[in-house]
Amino acid sequence: MSEAKSQSWWHTVPGMLTGAAAVITAVSGLMLALSQAGWLGGDDKDADTGTQAVAETAPAQPQTEPSKSSAGNNAPRLTPALQQVKIGHGVFTFVDVATEQRTADQAGLRIHLRLQNNNPYPVNFWNDLFRLVVDGVPRAPVGDLNKVLAGNAAEEGDVEFTFPANAKSLVLKIRYYGEEADVPLNPAAN
Repeated sequence: MSEAKSQSWWHTVPGMLTGAAAVITAVSGLMLALSQAGWLGGDDKDADTGTQAVAETAPAQPQTEPSKSSAGNNAPRLTPALQQVKIGHGVFTFVDVATEQRTADQAGLRIHLRLQNNNPYPVNFWNDLFRLVVDGVPRAPVGDLNKVLAGNAAEEGDVEFTFPANAKSLVLKIRYYGEEADVPLNPAAN
C-alpha cells in the first residue's frame, strides 16, 4: 500500500476556487476605488478630463421667495452666471435661486440644483460639495442636503446659506471629485 502524501490546501479544487475568488474580489475592489477617486476614467468619447462650464442657451429665470421675516424682503434677487456646470461625470443645473432678508444685516440664500450623475457608480449629493464665497471668504452651507445619488441618474436638492446683507460679491464654489468650478451669483436685472 502506498503512503498518502499530504497536500497543501492550494492543490485542492476548493482551495483553488477560494484563491481565485479572493483575487477577483481584490481586483474588483481596487477598480471601484480607483474609479470613484477619478483615477480610472470611463469610455465616454465626448467627456473632457478637466472641468468644463457649459452655459445654457436660454437660462431659466430664478424665482425669489417672499420674505418670511418681519424685516421685509430687501435681499437682492440673484441669478447664476451659468445655468449648467459640468464637472467630470456630474452635471449641475440651477433650477431656482431664492433670497430672503432674515434680519436687518443677515440674508438667506436657497439654491435649488439638479445633479445628473453620468457615472455608473453612486455619488454623494450633499452640502460638502458647495461653498458660498462671500467677498472672498468661503462659507459652509447651513441646510441639510445629504443624499446618495444612484449611478446614471439625476436628483434635485436645496443647498442653503446665510450671508451678510451688505455683501458685494457672491460666488458659488462647487467641488466634485477633486475638480472645482466657480459660479458668480449676480444681481438680477429688474
